[in-house]
Amino acid sequence: MQYLKINNKFDLLDYNNISLYTDKEELSDRYEITKIPQKILLYQAGYFTIKKITNNTALLTPANAEIEDSLLRLYLTSNNLKPKYEVKLKIDEIYKNIDEKDLLPIINIFNGILNDCVSSLSKIFQDERSVRDIIYATLPQELSLQKIKERESAKGFSDLELLTRKTHMVIEFKRTTPNRDAQTSLNEAIEQIKNKDYGKGAFQNLKLYRVAMVISTEKKSILPNFCKEII
Repeated sequence: MQYLKINNKFDLLDYNNISLYTDKEELSDRYEITKIPQKILLYQAGYFTIKKITNNTALLTPANAEIEDSLLRLYLTSNNLKPKYEVKLKIDEIYKNIDEKDLLPIINIFNGILNDCVSSLSKIFQDERSVRDIIYATLPQELSLQKIKERESAKGFSDLELLTRKTHMVIEFKRTTPNRDAQTSLNEAIEQIKNKDYGKGAFQNLKLYRVAMVISTEKKSILPNFCKEII
């Protein structure tokens, strides 16, 4: 997911990574403290690091996951995007749904977050990682619920993992496209979870709960009828 500050707010520009592009020569230029470009300040302060340089353009990306999470939260806060009170109450109790493997309430919580935090005009639903990031940034990080995204394993990177004191939940998101309907997306998510052994052996003191979820780009929501636990 990519952000650029416009009119004192962070505006969504891209839907893959939080990143900023700049002329690589700008990185070493000298600036007056009151005139330094925001992206250069973020780089020089250590919030962003160089991901790659192509020709004369440098791609800057957050230095670590904590900074990326903070930027996501800043985006939501600066645009006053937050779950409504009713959804917030359900979020606070989501660990119970996870422990009980009660999938429908979890889906409803995720859709409540998306409905409250994403504009109907947003293009976030064109990329499942961006949908995941909004959910990830909105969920709390506390003793009763730990969250991890893109955890590396021997065979790949998981989308989202939620850990309670009893349960390790692994979620793989796939979205529908003009060439991929909901059932095909669900089948692909299931196959990926199985083939890459997501969650297997990671937290052996916790019961494993693996779920495939399909996001509808057209309906701008997660489809309950195309979400499934994977044994």
